[in-house]
Amino acid sequence: MTVTERFKNFPPILVRLLARKDYQPLSSGYIAAMSGLGIPQVEFISQQTDWKEVRLPDAFDFLRGCGLAIDDAAAWRRAMDYLSKRPTFRYLRAHDQWGSYFEPMLKRWLGAYFVVPDYLCPPVRSLIQRLKPAVNRGVGAECQKV
Repeated sequence: MTVTERFKNFPPILVRLLARKDYQPLSSGYIAAMSGLGIPQVEFISQQTDWKEVRLPDAFDFLRGCGLAIDDAAAWRRAMDYLSKRPTFRYLRAHDQWGSYFEPMLKRWLGAYFVVPDYLCPPVRSLIQRLKPAVNRGVGAECQKV
């Protein structure tokens, strides 16, 4: 997957949802420390459904802070493998900020796609198609069905 394809397939909000270590979602503070960005910058970037408002150096730093450095092929393979296995985001749902932070973020990401673009890679496209109907029903219930 080329750098351009990575940016198209993995908007900042999805990168943040996938950011985890030892089955725990990464905090904004941790991402800020690992990326060199400030916590407000991490929070701003985390809510973006595309990269248009993010400066390229900040995008690279954010990716690195989330554990998906642009040149880390193994990390990208792990992300693609996770998305290929019908993920349920259990590590997010088990977190105490699921309802107040991660669930709204997941709904925001899914809501950004009125129509699922053809250019998305199959794992991302199928995840959106599977979870998109849950935006109106409650994402948590849909994730638990899987």
